[in-house]
Amino acid sequence: MEWNDKIETIMRVCKLKQKELAEIISVSQGYLSDILNSRSKNPTFSFMYNLVEKLKISPDWLLTGEGSMFKNQEIYLQKDQRIIIADTNIESDVVLIYGGTNKASAGTGQELLNNSSEKAIPMLEKFILPFKGREAGWVEVVGDSMVNEKLFDGDIVIYIKGLIRNDGIYVIQYANEVMVKRLEFDPIDKKIYIKSANEKYAYRDKIVNANDENLVILGKVKAWAHQHPY
Repeated sequence: MEWNDKIETIMRVCKLKQKELAEIISVSQGYLSDILNSRSKNPTFSFMYNLVEKLKISPDWLLTGEGSMFKNQEIYLQKDQRIIIADTNIESDVVLIYGGTNKASAGTGQELLNNSSEKAIPMLEKFILPFKGREAGWVEVVGDSMVNEKLFDGDIVIYIKGLIRNDGIYVIQYANEVMVKRLEFDPIDKKIYIKSANEKYAYRDKIVNANDENLVILGKVKAWAHQHPY
């Protein structure tokens, strides 16, 4: 497989346009065009390094075109409290989910970091359908207040930005702290219940007015990924 074929495959699998890929790996569109049109057949080290680091492409696959495209052979995905093992050899239905550097507490809260940089992680498209990759975001969980929902410290939570629909698990910002919590909506009294899923943190649960300016609902959790904790 030639370099132009490899780059075209990466763009197809990750559903990236030429401009988007160039921005992610910090090269000019002209340079990337040279690779795609075989005008440059020897990519620079930094070009290959950024593919590996920013898109998690396997170095072996880059050099040989064989094996799994992504560095991790297996990922563990949690959806509706079921653990699913997915093989990243599958070269279809993979999208990139972009997220900031914030960590979301499953505890007392993590201070919001105003960092404009984003990192992309690959995710099977089926776990966010019917939404698109750019409609989703991700945060890393810190703490153990959501363990009864099978959400553990270090998990990667995928949420749909701006989605507020029924009770469920949400990524929220409360008083400049980012958290992953269960929200229950009371439309009659116009209250929102912010709840943990661990009995020892029940005293931290809150009831706030629906129009509380301290509460920003960033989106509803759609799926999450974690290392096997058992």
